[in-house]
Amino acid sequence: KAGAITTASVVPAAPNGAAGWYKTAPLVTLSTGAPALGVPSADQVTQFSFDGATWTTYTGPVTVPNGSATLSYRTNGAGFTEATHALTFKTDTIAPTVSPVFVASTRTYSVTATDATSGVALTQVSVNGGGWTTYTGPTAVGTGSIALRFRATDVAGNTSATVSLNPGATVTATISPAAPNGANGWYITAPAVTLAAGTLAAGETVQYSFNGTTWSNYSSPVSLPTGLDTMQYRTSTATASAGSV
Repeated sequence: KAGAITTASVVPAAPNGAAGWYKTAPLVTLSTGAPALGVPSADQVTQFSFDGATWTTYTGPVTVPNGSATLSYRTNGAGFTEATHALTFKTDTIAPTVSPVFVASTRTYSVTATDATSGVALTQVSVNGGGWTTYTGPTAVGTGSIALRFRATDVAGNTSATVSLNPGATVTATISPAAPNGANGWYITAPAVTLAAGTLAAGETVQYSFNGTTWSNYSSPVSLPTGLDTMQYRTSTATASAGSV
């Protein structure tokens, strides 16, 4: 008997990503020609299957899932089965993710990029608003404040959201006298603490606090009060776009 001819149309018509990948989930529409000779069209159904799984009756356009997939399709019924047709797809609609880390003790940044489908093709970093460069591994930076941005692109061509990291400048403290000048670890002259920082970013300040109380902006050497005290110090940036401590 003559058989129905089932055809498929795909939107997008061709992969719209890199390396043969679709970045937009393909939508497959199936159309069936004339039924087998002598077989009422109502007795024939068009079916599809992904990767050899269960055949499903076609009722409308089919969305191809992420990953590598083979879509098989046919029309059958009333003793007639059309030869199976097949289309293969590589689909990745999900952008990769990036997770940066900054180790303050070594002033080193690193970043991990992941992509579950086509895989990560490229990880990039931008320093202080400069152009994007390829990330090659953990990188040490100077003592000054620094603005870092990270992104990744997968094999299909999807690019992640940009993630920012804004480590403040390194702050160091010197004390005068350098060591307790009294007995049993006590100072008998009020110590003066001088704070110094690497290059500060716009809006960044050096701050200090005694015993976890209010933070004050540092401008000149600070004399410690009488008693047992803990002095903390840091940099702080209060801007909305690059707030960091």
